[in-house]
Amino acid sequence: MALALQLLVLSSAALAADIVVPPPPPETCTRRCGKVAVPYPFGVGPGCYWPGFNLTCVNNTSGPLLLADGTLRVDHISLENATVRVIRHGDIKIIHDEEGTDSGTGIFGGGLRADDGPYVLSDYNELVVIGCQVVAMLDERFTNGTKSGCASICGDSATDIVIVMGYPGSKKPQNLTVAVEEMWENPRVFVAEEGWFDKPRISGELLDTTRTGRPQSEEVMQVPVQLAWEVEVAGDPFDRPPVDHSGIEKCPGYATHAVCKSNNSHCFTGQNRGYTCSCQKGYHGNPYNPGDSGCQDIKKCELKEEHGCFFECEELPGSFKCACPKGTNGDPKPEWLVNGEISLVALARPLCTHSQSRLLPPLRRSMEKAASFLSSLLGGGGDAPAGDPAATVASILIYPIKSCRGVSVPQAPVTSFGFKWDRQWLVVNAKGRAWTQRVEPKMALVQVELPPEAFDEDWQPTPDSCLVIRAPGMDPLKVPLAMERATLDDVSLWEWSGSAYDEGTEAAEWFSAYFGKPSRLVRFKEETEIRPTNPDYAQGYKITFTDCFPFLIASQGSLDALNELLKEPIPINRFRPNILVDGCHPYSEDLWKTLKINKLTFEGVKLCDRCKVPTVDQERGIFGTEPTETMLTFRSGEVIRPSHKNKQKVYFGQNLVCKESVSAKGKGRIVKVGDPVYVLQTYTSSNEAPA
Repeated sequence: MALALQLLVLSSAALAADIVVPPPPPETCTRRCGKVAVPYPFGVGPGCYWPGFNLTCVNNTSGPLLLADGTLRVDHISLENATVRVIRHGDIKIIHDEEGTDSGTGIFGGGLRADDGPYVLSDYNELVVIGCQVVAMLDERFTNGTKSGCASICGDSATDIVIVMGYPGSKKPQNLTVAVEEMWENPRVFVAEEGWFDKPRISGELLDTTRTGRPQSEEVMQVPVQLAWEVEVAGDPFDRPPVDHSGIEKCPGYATHAVCKSNNSHCFTGQNRGYTCSCQKGYHGNPYNPGDSGCQDIKKCELKEEHGCFFECEELPGSFKCACPKGTNGDPKPEWLVNGEISLVALARPLCTHSQSRLLPPLRRSMEKAASFLSSLLGGGGDAPAGDPAATVASILIYPIKSCRGVSVPQAPVTSFGFKWDRQWLVVNAKGRAWTQRVEPKMALVQVELPPEAFDEDWQPTPDSCLVIRAPGMDPLKVPLAMERATLDDVSLWEWSGSAYDEGTEAAEWFSAYFGKPSRLVRFKEETEIRPTNPDYAQGYKITFTDCFPFLIASQGSLDALNELLKEPIPINRFRPNILVDGCHPYSEDLWKTLKINKLTFEGVKLCDRCKVPTVDQERGIFGTEPTETMLTFRSGEVIRPSHKNKQKVYFGQNLVCKESVSAKGKGRIVKVGDPVYVLQTYTSSNEAPA
């Protein structure tokens, strides 16, 4: 009999149930397919997987790795989160129920088990509907499961397209049916990983396809989906024990022994009819592997400073012991952070000091590291302007034309929309929709120049004042700053649409020639247009053509830390901040909640999640993969914001608003290079900061 069919039957007396458990997999099983690790309970080949977790590795070990009938490609398996990220090709095909009707259905498919298999759709997915007058409902066939869905309602124009998103969560993908009512032409329906449609290239190309009929690229049709999984036990009566004081349902004893085989693991009851495992605190590894080969002791002393120990360290099972060196006294491991808050009691407690009040060189180095660690916990700043500044303004950067090259200035006045002249202009296509580097990386090569006096607080343009624009292969373009302009309607940028000033035929011909397609240059119409910031993060503020918020701050320390990890260092212009500061620890700006610069109060309202623009080489105007590829390893939501969604987004910099910008009048609202930055309030961690 094949190894996969050999079953170990555990006694009902021992497990309180006649359950059936497969034997442990042999050590010869393939545990990697291409770039994807294949940890047990997943496996390739007979005897290498728990029932229901079989995968197919094409071309032996080179991949790709496929799930079920091969239409789902496995991209990543997470034991910690009990998820598997798969790539599904295209949208869910909707078939009319009857010819001539305006309703239809579609099936997620994938060839997964039609019975109670191990997979459900994770909560980290979205239902994306593109179309007009469409009602889309998710349902589980053959069950009485809860239905969920969304509707899109358009205006009178037949060209309107509305996208509505909902969360499918905890539905069996093999039974998943999408029912569409009142179909408008051919709606597009996707079940995709949360945040997939937020990417401008994805949404832009799909909307363009819907409007024009042009085919979308193969890359766009590779749709990521998150599946959650649980290990099910054959013959399991599924008798759940009472919920303990922690609020977590623990497994019955027989399931713990059957599924979580590691000596140092925990077992948890899933939402369906299965179980998941995790390693105990102080251990890491695979909790589904038996004995000591599964969850293994983390050698914390090898990284003792990351665990707050700066002196002598002794390994203990699942833990460690920190001690002062011989001849010294004090606290070797101060608990500076208690429940995410700085502990003043711990701050007052002395560290290890020599009995003769002198510091030997090794002890001094330990003290310096401890001080540096504490400074990073404090966000690098003081509690009030009377203290030491957290950083200094090193550069001020203004981007007059959205997505074109910025200019470095010695000072910048603060207006009700942000810095003066920042994102005042926008390049649009023939339909009035914005061009950005996300789709036109050549915009990085467009240089702009304003009169030096334009950044004085009281300066007003004269008839001779111009915005000068240059680009490779093009003659300079001069755009007068004080001329009368016509109004162009139906200008749109992301969620906003309205009217803007048209900068005329000459500018339109210049940009059309440069891009090789019809384009126009427009200027924000401050007198009549209001583009508010997202009220969920900053209510009562407004912006021009920036993406989301008036100001973006980043630090030189953060850039230096990133460049240490990159093969080729990059300049700060990849991230396009308005304020670059220096003198603080890397990523201190993540925690800055309230800060003062030259008597102006700024609020940190949202960590900046990065789009594709940082991958554009600003000197050559071409796409690459860095720094995003490297940042995914240590600046993703999964790393710095583990208790939140959007785990695949990467973060660099902090979005700000200025309280004084709300008032209509006021002198002295200006930021200068060299201004000290005082941090008044901090978030306790990046996990707490809004994003």
